[in-house]
This record gives sequence, C-alpha cells and structure tokens, in this order.
Amino acid sequence: MDPETGRLGLPSPEQMRELTAVERTGLLRTAEGLTQVQLPDGSWMSDLQGRFQTFSVVRLGPDGGFRMDCVDDPLALWRALALPAPVLEDR
Repeated sequence: MDPETGRLGLPSPEQMRELTAVERTGLLRTAEGLTQVQLPDGSWMSDLQGRFQTFSVVRLGPDGGFRMDCVDDPLALWRALALPAPVLEDR
C-alpha cells in the first residue's frame, strides 16, 4: 500500500531490493553450512541463519476481499508480487 496515497500496488523499487536480499537467505532450503550444538539437557539446536522462512502474501481479490497465500519458494513469491492489484471503482 502506498503510504502517501493509500492505494494498493506493487512494491517500490526499494522494497523489491529489500525483498531480493531477504530472498537470498530466507527462502533457502539447504542445511549446508549449518552447525548443530548440543545443549546441556541433551537436546540439539541449529542456528538457521535466516533460512527456511515462509512469507505471507495478502492480495486484494476481484470482489474487493482479501486473499492470503503463504509461499516458501522464490518463484511463488515473485509470481505473487508480480500480479497487478485490481482497480476497484469507488463504491
């Protein structure tokens, strides 16, 4: 949502750059390079380094209602962000 106009639309170029940076780590699905540490109680812990995230994407549907999706892979995230928001007439 544009903070000045309140209109729905695609993320700004700056927001897209931020999303790209998050995507580089947040959507990674590999454990390569992660280390495990055994805790005093015998359980194990891993620092996921920001990986394995899921993103919630909320879009305005053609009926004016909200549609929510969860995505956990880069292609699904970019597809969801690339869809234009529908233009609604004032009611």
